[in-house]
Order: sequence, then C-alpha cells, then structure tokens
Amino acid sequence: MSSRYSRQNCVPSSPPPQDAKTDAQFSRLDGARISQQRSTALLARLLESSDPTGVARQSLEGLNEDFFMTGSAYLTLARKDGNADVADRLERALTAAWKVKQSSLRPELQLLNDLIRAETEAERKQLYISGGSDLLSTLSMNDRWFASALGRMAADVERQPPNQGKAQLLGRLRAIQKETEALEKQQKHQTARQQQQ
Repeated sequence: MSSRYSRQNCVPSSPPPQDAKTDAQFSRLDGARISQQRSTALLARLLESSDPTGVARQSLEGLNEDFFMTGSAYLTLARKDGNADVADRLERALTAAWKVKQSSLRPELQLLNDLIRAETEAERKQLYISGGSDLLSTLSMNDRWFASALGRMAADVERQPPNQGKAQLLGRLRAIQKETEALEKQQKHQTARQQQQ
C-alpha cells in the first residue's frame, strides 16, 4: 500500500500537492464564498428587522459591492419566481441599505449616484434645479473630483466587453458629462458677469 494512504481507511493521509496558482484560485473562491455568506447573513438580518435602516447603519462596512450584488441576485430570483411579497421585502431592505450607504459617501459620489439613477434627462434636470448652488459647489469641490470620477467611470464602462445595458449606461454617463460641464460653464459666466458689475 502506498504511503499516501492510511492503512485503516484507505483514504489519503495528506492532500495531493498543489501549485501556487491552484492555491491562489482556491483562496479566491474561498474568499468569494465567505463574502457571499456574510452578504447573505446581513441581508437576512435586514429582512428580519423591524428597523432595517438601523441594522444597515450598524453594518455599514458590510454594505459593499458584494452585498448589493448578492441582494440584487436574490431580488432578481424572487421576481423571476413571481414571489412579489419576497421581492417587495428585499427591495425595501436593499433601499434602506442603499440610503445608509449613500449617506456615508462623499458628496461628489452621492451626486454622481443620484444622476446615474435618474433614468431620463428630465429627471436629471430636476436634480440640477433642486440642487442649486450646493450642486454647483459639489461639481467644483476638491479640484473637480466629480468630473474626474465621472470620466474614469465612463472610461471603465467603455473598456467593458459588450453587454446588455452597456450602451445605455455609457450614453447616460456621457450625457451627465455634457450637462455638468454646461452647468459649470454657465456658473463661470455668471461669476464673471457679477465681478464686472
């Protein structure tokens, strides 16, 4: 009998040797599995709670991309299965989590997220109007961080392989770029006129 096997049960006494690449793949898979389990557990706590916003505030670190992707997957499944009650509960929990996460972000990212979520030009125009001078300040703060983040995001989307929704998102990002650049230009002209008077 080979030394790899114990005599009692004829099972390997140690795992077969693995190379570093295989170890790294297993580590990534294990990390993804753990992350999904954490996200699912947090989502369950939000669903069970009478105060999902409070739970979300206490779990801010867990409100990450993996959490929202996992939640979105469960929401899609509930809708596909025609389970309206579960879909509604998931949507409420995810909305509460999103609001908490959104409020923790820097103002430029909050604005960017709001503009991206606005599906039409009219909805974005309403955001521009309601934002007023605060919105204009947000566009220019931190060396125009908003514009550079928006540019990076558009470039990232452009590099993605073709997929459903890519063209729509890219079109929306480009529209936001044009609209916000026009707002900044308009603000500069108004400021220059005021200084001349």
